[in-house]
Parts: sequence; structure tokens; C-alpha cells
Amino acid sequence: MPEEKQSATVAAAAVPQSEAEAPTLEVYSGTAEMVHPPESAPLVETDEAPRAPEEEHPSPLSAVAAAEPQSEADTRGEDEGAGIGDEQNGTLEPSSQHPDQAPSLPSTEIPLASTPPPGGVVQADHIVPEPAAALAVLPPPDAEGAQAALPHGAEDPGEEESGEASHLYQPPPQKPPRPKAERPVTQSPTRPASDLALNIRVRLTFDRSGYCEVRLLPERTAELDTEVDVKSGGTSLHLVAQEEWYEDLSFENIGERLLRGLELKGLLADHRRARWLLTGREIYVLASHPRASGFVSTTRLVLGRSHVVLCAAGLLPQVEAILNEAGSRGYTKLDEAHGVPSGWVGLRGVVPSRAVPLGPGSDPLYAIKPAPDIEIELEGGVCLHNSVWLAGFPPRIKLLGDLSGPVKLLIDGKEAIPAAEGSFAVEGYDLPGQHLVYCKGPSCSRSYWIEEPPDAWE
Repeated sequence: MPEEKQSATVAAAAVPQSEAEAPTLEVYSGTAEMVHPPESAPLVETDEAPRAPEEEHPSPLSAVAAAEPQSEADTRGEDEGAGIGDEQNGTLEPSSQHPDQAPSLPSTEIPLASTPPPGGVVQADHIVPEPAAALAVLPPPDAEGAQAALPHGAEDPGEEESGEASHLYQPPPQKPPRPKAERPVTQSPTRPASDLALNIRVRLTFDRSGYCEVRLLPERTAELDTEVDVKSGGTSLHLVAQEEWYEDLSFENIGERLLRGLELKGLLADHRRARWLLTGREIYVLASHPRASGFVSTTRLVLGRSHVVLCAAGLLPQVEAILNEAGSRGYTKLDEAHGVPSGWVGLRGVVPSRAVPLGPGSDPLYAIKPAPDIEIELEGGVCLHNSVWLAGFPPRIKLLGDLSGPVKLLIDGKEAIPAAEGSFAVEGYDLPGQHLVYCKGPSCSRSYWIEEPPDAWE
């Protein structure tokens, strides 16, 4: 084998396959294109010496320089006619830069040969070092710093300038929450949601001579204080508790109080306000009450019950006409000489036997017109409290109302039989325990208890 042919074969074998297959850059009129070599083919021995590259092809350094991104000033220079450099002789001339442009990286000159050495072998000193090639393709410092400054996921402002919409979610700026303003807490006594409203009853009592006295009786419940200071207009009063009521209140002008009414206001120990009210009227109906002696005001006349009627003197003719219609004639008239307040008249022993229909609308004589309803009355005996009677002193059970129709009374499920004074009784009705009274026909019922005396009584 000739000596030239043998050297060419050795040179071809010395070139690494990765470098032989690596793509090269070719520059045509200032544009860099990537040229991929064809698939590696087996080396063929030939007698011809390797041909030198043509003069019009760019040198490797020119290709690398052309691949470097051009700045805005360089692009503007191309528009004005500035060339890239002399591509034929493989050297690059520095282009004019804009005054505001940051200086580019210094280039590293690498000695190149215009033609390969004899034998077609590229020596190691003619290959572009990798560090220099890497520096040649790095972006300008300004662009690199801008890219590094962008946080992960943020939009590139260049996309907005190019008109491309960004699809990355940008959360709204978060504002720190305002601290909740604290209101000053005022220390005030706790007041219940509702106040108490109670009634004032009219109470009339007789002495042995038949002289009467009219007083006012404020109601009391177990939750109320035993003593309460109240006011009525400019008058201060002190209420003292009894078992079911407060003590009676006496007034010199009681007749005026009955006609105009009375209101008492007081403050309880638990800061609740209590209000007692008596509505003024011209007619009062009073009857016996199990928790108070004498006669206590009630709402209406009841058939078969004994009542006391107080009415204004000017209204007496109308009242007597209604009582005559109700079948009550044996009553007794009382005047100021019998203790009745001035300007008033009292009628004692009013026992109606017939119901009287009411007038249309609001009837001012409603209180003296009895209804046909049947009521179960418990009277007499010794009432301890509410519906509780003392053993040995049971109540008398009566039926009040219109008894003209068929009426049947049951006590503890047993049919009751008439007893003395118009009352009813069955065996065992007075034994300790609970008892139930039920009336068939016009249905109504009532219960009561019989209790042994407390141990403290012994």
C-alpha cells in the first residue's frame, strides 16, 4: 500500500465516531442552519487524497458566532447594511454596538487553519474547545439575569409583548385581615327577658254586724319576693307577702280607685320589674274564694252561686233589670251606711238561676249576665293551698250552671249522689290522695287532693 493511502486510512480511523456523526452549522447569508450528516457509512479506502474545503464554506468559528443570539443593536445594524464579517476568509469583524447595550462576553480566539494539514487529518489544536463553544452559545448577560430573576410559575413579560396569552394562574394579592375591634364590656346587672304582670283583686269582707269593708288584694306567686316596695303615681307602698297574696291595701278614696283603676310598679331582688294592675270599671262581681276569706272579685256571675255585686249608683236601674231577668230577686241592698264606698251600691246575696244572652259586640253588662255553662264548684272545708284540702275537712262538691238538661256527675269514676246543701258525694271522696270529678253531658272536670296534716302541727 502506498504511504499516502496508508496515512489517510489511519487519520480516518483516529477521528472518534461521535465527532464524525455530530451535526455541523452552516451559515448562508447570515442565517445559521443545522446540517445533520447522513448515517455513518463504512470507510472506503481510496487512492485520492482528502480534498480541502472550498473557500465559500464558513469556518467552524464563523458558524459558532452566527449561532450566538444577536442583540437588538446587532439586528438594527443588519437592517442598516452592516455585514456579519468576512465569511470567505473565516474571520469575524466586530460589529458596532448600541451605546445602551451591555458589553458582550469577550471572545476567545482559536487558531484555525484555512486548510487541513497534509493527509486530511484535523489536528487537536484546530478543534474548537468545548468551554469556548459553550461560551459562544450562552445568552447575553442581561437576558440570562432576567430569566433567572423570574420566579417559578411567573409570566414572562415577553409573552405579553408578543401577544401570546398566559395560561398560568396568578392568585390575587393577599391582604392581611383587619383585627376585630373589641367593644368595651359594660358591667350591668343581668335582667330577665320578660317582666311580671299580675292582677289586683277587690276583696269585700263583712263583720258580725253586717258592716262591710272594701280593700285591694295584690296577687302573689311563689317566685316573688316576700317584701316589695312599689309606687302608685307619687305614692310609695310596701307589700308584705301572705301565703297566696300580699296583704290587703286600704285607701281612703277606695271608690275612686274602683272607678279609675290602680297600677303598682316595683323592682324585685332579681332585677325583674313587677306590675300589678286593677282596671277601672263601674260593675264588680265578687264570690267566695278557696284561698281567701270573704268575697273576691271574679269575672262573671255563675248560675246557682251566691255573689255580691258592686255597681256605680247611677247604673243601679240597669243592673237590677238584668238581675231580674237572670232570676235573682232575694238580694239585699247596701249603701254608704253599711261601709260601701261613696257613689257605689252593693247587692248582697245575688244568686242567678237563668242564663242571660249577651248583647252584640262588647257588652258593658257582661259581668252580670250569667252563661249557661256548667261548672264544678269546690267550696268549704279547710283548703291548705291551691286545690289541696286538709284530711277530715274535705270540700263540698257542687254543680253550677244550667242543670235543666240530663247531667251525670262522676267522682273517682263512681256516679255521685246528691247530699246536703246541693252538694254531691261518693264513698271515699274524703280519703287522702287525689280525686277526680267529671261531669257528663256538658263535659267539664276538676281534680282535688286530700292530705294529712303536717308533722309540725302535732
